Amino acid sequence: MLAERWDDEQSGAVLAAVFGGSPHDEAMRRLRESLLNQIADALRPAVTTAVERGRLRPDVTPETFARATAGPLFFERFFVGNRLGRDTVNAVVNAALRGWS
Repeated sequence: MLAERWDDEQSGAVLAAVFGGSPHDEAMRRLRESLLNQIADALRPAVTTAVERGRLRPDVTPETFARATAGPLFFERFFVGNRLGRDTVNAVVNAALRGWS
């Protein structure tokens, strides 16, 4: 789970370094893109099913859903400094579902 990885101190430090260094370093940029693609790929089955069932609008893609959910979680974890528990993750995902239903 993404939140568990971000809550891990070492993983969180690596991610912060990758995201911070990606505008200045090509290898970091490629790594950042790979991480973003992994998140979208992990969400792809759930987003596809939700679109097919009418729970999400047809224009919602795994990439846009990843941005709408990972962004607030990243902010909460790395800017605010809070751990990401199940309640926080559920609240963010539910907000995205409501916004794009």
